[in-house]
Amino acid sequence: MSKKNDINDIYEAEKADEVKKVSRLRGRALKQGGFVIAMTAIVLVVIIVINVIATTLYNKYPLNLDLTADQHFTITDENQEYIRNINKPVTIYALSPETDYATNLQTMLSYQGYYGSVDLYAQQTYEFLLSYAKINNNIEIVFIDPDQPEMQDISQKYSDVSQSMNYCDLLVTSEFELNGQTISRHKLISSADFFETETDSYGYYTTISGSNLESVLTSALYTVTSERTYYVGNIASHNTSDIDNYATLLENNNYVVEEISSLVTADIDSKYDIVVLC
Repeated sequence: MSKKNDINDIYEAEKADEVKKVSRLRGRALKQGGFVIAMTAIVLVVIIVINVIATTLYNKYPLNLDLTADQHFTITDENQEYIRNINKPVTIYALSPETDYATNLQTMLSYQGYYGSVDLYAQQTYEFLLSYAKINNNIEIVFIDPDQPEMQDISQKYSDVSQSMNYCDLLVTSEFELNGQTISRHKLISSADFFETETDSYGYYTTISGSNLESVLTSALYTVTSERTYYVGNIASHNTSDIDNYATLLENNNYVVEEISSLVTADIDSKYDIVVLC
């Protein structure tokens, strides 16, 4: 009887030891599991914080690399300073769905017969455009599909240039208060004016050699946000020269060029800042 009790005691003791071992293992597993969960939570928090910081920086500053030769799509320091100081609201309508802008621009350039790194220039044009809004929160880029009904409102509001609008063009607009009056200005930039081009000696191939987008876009910003418009009077007669190129240059820099047809029947209006006789 005593031997049987001894066996039972040994069995109970071994059983108790096993229970203790299991308890210790479970406790260790729980501690390790808690540690893993805590570390996972910390890692997730760090990732979220990094993403928030990266997103904030990306939205505020143009961080994209310019891979073109001579950095055709890098905004100059002087230009960035000017863009930062724009204190009037500007909306730039890009006439294409955003997801297809670079593709549509590439298609148009190829259709027009341009050669070279057309795909690269098209993609970086899109990136370059977005960088203006990153530099200054007063500048908003709105992509709009010319084939969608909302385009009708744009065409009606800017009817003077609506017939000239094409895919991937940029319509730069601004509306602000000045001396109690609402000033509304706009300027259309054709996609054909985005680039510098070169034609081979035989006139067969035209390649894109650089970008004009920085100069034409900043010029348009100046035009639509300027608090004053300058007027140029061109005196025309039967023996004066054509000044179309000169007039275009002036108009791109916030001048309004008007023809003075006859000095015999009309005086020169005092509104003109410059009078030209070619």
